[in-house]
Amino acid sequence: QGVILLAFQSFYGSVYYKLGLIVSLFMAGLAAGGAVAGRLIPRIARPRRLMLEVEGALCLYPLLLPAVFALVARFPGFLPPALGEWVLFPLLPLVAGFIGGFQFSIAARIRLKGSGGAGRTAGAVYGADLLGSCLGAILVSAFLIPLLGVFPTCLAASLLNLSALVAIAIS
Repeated sequence: QGVILLAFQSFYGSVYYKLGLIVSLFMAGLAAGGAVAGRLIPRIARPRRLMLEVEGALCLYPLLLPAVFALVARFPGFLPPALGEWVLFPLLPLVAGFIGGFQFSIAARIRLKGSGGAGRTAGAVYGADLLGSCLGAILVSAFLIPLLGVFPTCLAASLLNLSALVAIAIS
């Protein structure tokens, strides 16, 4: 989210007037991803395998961002500015939110199978989500982007997700 906001700022000059749209679409993506996963959960025979696939998508998504940013920067006439402002950049957090919401629901399903109840599962998964969000926001905005830049930060996010993919695969 922070990388998308920063890139939007650098391409279009002011992120504040679109901040509500970008954040709202991220939240809409979370809700949509959770809803889709919730409908699929009863039919999922192997949730762990699906979790690996979703984590794979989370490895690829951060690598997509630099490609999109480079395309917009390299070929400014390729995408009309209004299309970038109103479609492309708002679509990026929508997709990220969808993947995250989908992942959250699948993680809750996996955790619920091995735990003592829905309340504990919800608390544990939500707590882990909040901790990860907090650490990610602080690390990305305060350290990674200022020290490394946007593209290496996206690569770092991809590698972090890859380590989570490996951990899920071997557990």
